[in-house]
Amino acid sequence: MTKKSVGDNTNGKGARIPNERPDAVIGRPKKDFDFEKIKYDLMCGCSGVALAEEFGVHYDTLYDWVKEKTGMSFSDFSQKMKQKGNDNIHKKQYEIAMQGTKESVSMLIWLGKQRLGQKDKHESNVNLDSKVSVFELMEKDDKKGTDTE
Repeated sequence: MTKKSVGDNTNGKGARIPNERPDAVIGRPKKDFDFEKIKYDLMCGCSGVALAEEFGVHYDTLYDWVKEKTGMSFSDFSQKMKQKGNDNIHKKQYEIAMQGTKESVSMLIWLGKQRLGQKDKHESNVNLDSKVSVFELMEKDDKKGTDTE
């Protein structure tokens, strides 16, 4: 029979034997995260990488924890929270618009443009009743160009 070395958990023939201390904890302790903070920061548009850095862990650790907690991939959960944040912006814009105050209007406009794809509306009025054709306008433009030379 071969002699076992300290820390060897085989039976000497290469087969593994059960841990002699079943209550022993293997590996690092599980990291616990502030789930409400994660949800809030994702609603605000923070990335998973930035959150992981803030918690002092690798982003895979955070992503795995979220998957274990929610049953969703981090990408799906992050998208869901960001949409919830977008919905909150819409609601706040509406509330302020209904109050008629100027409270934080420029910030709300900026957020709407950045996150919700809102934009200023620019209108052009074109008179379709005009008898001038595009070709006539081009001819006038050409004549202007020859007058200046």
